[in-house]
Amino acid sequence: MVILYIPPQGLVLFSLLSLVDVNFIQMVWKALLVLSLFASVFIFRRIFKLDPKQTCYLLAGICFSHACFEAFRIDQLATVLLLLFSLTLYSLYREKLSLSGIFLTFLFVLKPQHSIPFIVFLAGAKRWKVLFSFGVTLALLTLIAFLQVGFDGFINYLELMRDPMSAVRQQAELSATVRGQLVRLFPGYEDMIFLATTLIYGVLVLFSFYWGRLVSKEETWLSRGIFLIVPLSLV
Repeated sequence: MVILYIPPQGLVLFSLLSLVDVNFIQMVWKALLVLSLFASVFIFRRIFKLDPKQTCYLLAGICFSHACFEAFRIDQLATVLLLLFSLTLYSLYREKLSLSGIFLTFLFVLKPQHSIPFIVFLAGAKRWKVLFSFGVTLALLTLIAFLQVGFDGFINYLELMRDPMSAVRQQAELSATVRGQLVRLFPGYEDMIFLATTLIYGVLVLFSFYWGRLVSKEETWLSRGIFLIVPLSLV
């Protein structure tokens, strides 16, 4: 079993699932993951103007990847995150900046570490309208989460994340990240790997801001951000 570690704000997004009968929840969740995958591919097709053949290649590449296999095997959030990211990009390309900020917030509260470099990149690129929408949506989700779990719920989450056993329970070796694969290859060196990758991650976040400033006035700023900054989150 893999424990789902998401901030209290992320629980707000799953509240509706509590209405589903427990006997059908696994089926509903699996269907949601599959639909999210196909919806993501469709949106990427619209963003990058892919023809049918290219779309099939994209879908096949995702479906036959080990990351996709593991995500469906243990019912990870991966395809939901992919859908939220694709919606964020689609909104940015369409200049619907407030909407992109909302989708970016949903992505952040479900997987903060994967979205922070891109958020910092947007700050460097001075896309303030996106970040304002992000901040307002995050504040709203925080308020709703506070009403759901109270102050003690937030404190308990922080204590859980500070627990030395937290990293063990998260089973980092199952994630498609540099940290996860290093833990898989070098068991017994988890503390050293976590420290090294955390330091590298911090440097890459600073670089994300610098890169945003560097390309902020270019017409292709978003494309350059996607293909350079987004992969950095996989550290």
